[in-house]
Amino acid sequence: MGAKRIVVIGGGPGGYVAAIRASQLGAKVILIERDRIGGVCLNRGCIPTKALLYDAGLLRALRRSPVFKSALPDGLDPLESMIDRKAKVVEDMVKGIALLLESHRVAIQYGEADLLGGTRIGLIKKDGGRETIGADAVILAPGGHQRQSPA
Repeated sequence: MGAKRIVVIGGGPGGYVAAIRASQLGAKVILIERDRIGGVCLNRGCIPTKALLYDAGLLRALRRSPVFKSALPDGLDPLESMIDRKAKVVEDMVKGIALLLESHRVAIQYGEADLLGGTRIGLIKKDGGRETIGADAVILAPGGHQRQSPA
């Protein structure tokens, strides 16, 4: 009997960690992600927010500093640079997780997963192609969604 085939649906922290562990235990793993590896926290929540807050804190400290505030040019608006750095931080982390998955021989498929019954999964790929995947086990890690605060 060969290695177990496990399909993980969701590439956030729950899904990619489960995929890596299943691979470490000898399974052949396919991870299906609809959007981007890393989930909401990495791509649109915690990590981007922390990157922007860090830069804003530095700027605030420089503006309040009796030593450095005079070195800042008048009208300094680093928002575009801050947003660029935030995007690079996120991109580097997404690439790092993808490399980690690759190093553990986890196959990544991008698209929508649909449970067809039992351990069969329908995959609608980003390019519109469709595929049915059979598995010995399925791990559901669909993650969460960010919410907008009422204005």
